[in-house]
Amino acid sequence: MMLLAGIMSIVAPSLSRFFKGAALKEETNRVLALTRFARNESISQGVAIPIWFDIQSGEYGLENPDINTQQNTNKYTYQLPDSLKFDTEDRRLNQQRLHRIIFLPDGALDEESLYSLTIRNLRSTGGREWMRVAQSYNRLHYEIRDEDDEWQLRSSPPPEPEQSRLYLR
Repeated sequence: MMLLAGIMSIVAPSLSRFFKGAALKEETNRVLALTRFARNESISQGVAIPIWFDIQSGEYGLENPDINTQQNTNKYTYQLPDSLKFDTEDRRLNQQRLHRIIFLPDGALDEESLYSLTIRNLRSTGGREWMRVAQSYNRLHYEIRDEDDEWQLRSSPPPEPEQSRLYLR
């Protein structure tokens, strides 16, 4: 019994850090999955699908309009855990003071869509501090970018490939 208590005293702090980091990763994956779902729904229904983010309260969700009645019948709403918060550098808000990502019927992003959304861990103790969900360079979907990926953190698109030196007659 003494041996088990000794092992638990060593392992318990590591487990608590693991679960705090898992909440950040889980919530980032949920946001990313919601963007993929919204894009697929906009293409299949042929209507624009918005995802909204309330930065202050930590709520976010998707309003899926019913194409037959033009009403928002299917709402998917989520709440960030208390240990996490949203952050964005984008200051564009709609009339309800919400940040939005809008997928158009062709699957592309609306010009007014957020470029990136950062989810911060407020109770980080040596683990991962934040994760970012940002537009891909082709502006067709979102992807996870983290603090270890310097190339992807640049705000400009990657450089154009060099022109081929092959000439055809």
